[in-house]
Amino acid sequence: MSCLLKLQNELIKGQKLAMQGSYQRRAPSKKAIPHLLVARKGLKEYVKQYPNSSLAWQLLSLAEEYLLNYNAALTALQNAVFLNEKDKKLLKRLALLTEYAGKWQELDMTPEHLRSLETYLQ
Repeated sequence: MSCLLKLQNELIKGQKLAMQGSYQRRAPSKKAIPHLLVARKGLKEYVKQYPNSSLAWQLLSLAEEYLLNYNAALTALQNAVFLNEKDKKLLKRLALLTEYAGKWQELDMTPEHLRSLETYLQ
């Protein structure tokens, strides 16, 4: 469990540096990306070892979401919901994430394209 706690702390560092609001995601700041990537890599390895850890799947979903990988975030959160079907907060979060992922798909832009556009406009 201490490994999962370390990964959670790394994710929180990345989250704070990302400067993203809930469900109003934009590309994370450059300072946040290394922390988010470390957390995502570690969480992917963790869920391979412990596939029944709902918390690990939830954290992996957040890491993917902060990195704007909505399909992967949805898959991870669906795994968490499957393991913990009675958690209404998870079900609500899944509905919101599904809705927000759909909005990103409507944009038809990758995070890299969006970042380039932001740089160009500035």
